[in-house]
Parts: sequence; structure tokens; C-alpha cells
Amino acid sequence: NNATGLPVMEARHVGLDEGMSVRGKPGIRYVEFRVRSGTVQAIGRFYKELFGCRVTGDQSCVVVCVGPSCHLAFSDVADASLTDDEEAGQAGKGGGEGLHVCIYVADFKACHDRLRSRGLVWSNPRFLHLDKCDTYAEAAAS
Repeated sequence: NNATGLPVMEARHVGLDEGMSVRGKPGIRYVEFRVRSGTVQAIGRFYKELFGCRVTGDQSCVVVCVGPSCHLAFSDVADASLTDDEEAGQAGKGGGEGLHVCIYVADFKACHDRLRSRGLVWSNPRFLHLDKCDTYAEAAAS
């Protein structure tokens, strides 16, 4: 609890949106990641500038709205350094293989262009027979 009397994560979500579920059904409202000290602001800028996400927070945590009532929270625990093993452990067994996060994007072409200009668009070679996204036309067609 904090000055608002709410649990910490609930307090961080105040004002982001008032939805208590995903599409009116039970769902995962947020996933929280511990991050290396001093990186939360850069992470927030990444999501805001490249994806156009709404980002709120402070020096110790940013909360990124990635869809209706869905958020990614990135927290810096200044007095408890994140070890390499703890960081890797957040991805679970297998190092995150198979994990996906959906981000709702309002202006897909502009977002794709921003990501592509920074070399951040990648087509998974395992699925080229199903889908490619190296160009906007390919991504829009899938």
C-alpha cells in the first residue's frame, strides 16, 4: 500500500483507464517486469515513440498501455539490483521462447515505418511460408 491506500500496482494504474477486465471478460490486465536500474525512462520512451503507446510513471516505474485495459509495467527496484539470473528467469524456462505480447497500434503504417527505419522489423524464418512483414505491404497483407 501507498499514500493512496491502494495496492502499489493498482495505484500505478489509476487514470490509465477504468476498465477492470479485457473486453468485459476476465483477463490479464498487466504484466510487470523488473528492469535494470536507471532504464525505466528509456523503456517508456521506446514504447511511446515507436508504438505511440500511452505511458505514465515516474523514475522507478513506467506503465505502458498496449491495448484496452492491458498494460506492461516496468519497475526499477533501486535498492535490489537485478541479477543476470533474475533477469533471465523472468522469461521462464526456455528463455521466453514462444512468448508473445500483442500491442494494439492506431497508425500501423507510421509505426511500421518507425520500426523499420531502426532495423526493428523482422520476419521469423520459421514462418515465412505463412507470413512476412519486411515491407509495409507484406505486413498489411497478413
